Amino acid sequence: MDNTWKVQFAQGGQDLLTRAGLQPQHIFDDPRIVAWRDLPDRQNCYLDFPGGRLHIKRFKPPHGRDALREARAISLLQSAGIPTVPLVAHGTCNDGRGFLISEHLASYAPADRVLKDPEHRADLPERIADLATMLHRAHLHHRDLYLCHFFVPEDADEHREIHLIDPGRVARMPPWPLHYRWIVKDIAQLYYSVTDAGLPLTLRERIFTRYTEHASFLVGWICRVFVPLKASAIARHDRKLRLKRPGRRVSIDGGS
Repeated sequence: MDNTWKVQFAQGGQDLLTRAGLQPQHIFDDPRIVAWRDLPDRQNCYLDFPGGRLHIKRFKPPHGRDALREARAISLLQSAGIPTVPLVAHGTCNDGRGFLISEHLASYAPADRVLKDPEHRADLPERIADLATMLHRAHLHHRDLYLCHFFVPEDADEHREIHLIDPGRVARMPPWPLHYRWIVKDIAQLYYSVTDAGLPLTLRERIFTRYTEHASFLVGWICRVFVPLKASAIARHDRKLRLKRPGRRVSIDGGS
């Protein structure tokens, strides 16, 4: 069977790939691409080239269409005014493979790392909570809303936007009242990941308090009651997973 790729480029994406010397049909065999995480469904990779870095997700068969879903999720976030990964291109192959390429967010880092420095804690917890609020007010949910998926400026510049990364599971909220379940899950993941990163509980409370104060009365009440319970369940589940996969970490090891 001849492998046929269907590729879509974001604005300026084709020129960027040309500068990187990367052809979409060689995403899976270009020797310059470094895979830093290998999962059953995909590989997370990067490609360094003179003047820049690209982040690449290579989806294994039969998961290639996940590239389309992630590209659509990026579009949902962008339409809601939520900064996310800068999409370069995505594509699928008739053999079941797929890929998604994004630009590197230079001088940004996961929030769970940046917050370890007390100098970067001024208003960063509140800004993270505000982005979570913005996500839910747009009737979207992330389903993987851990602290490491908030990419923040390493210099803690309050004028630079926080980016919400790993958008592959972003989706529209289901109708009332089912959406409350997903709000609780998102905020519980964020709540848990603060303590999982070994950060002070005061930071967790600042994020949680800010979110609940800006939510509607009902959403705030539901979160105050159920988020700590859900976070405890996530912690128990995570401990079990770590027994099976000792090297597992919630945070990101190699990039966005």
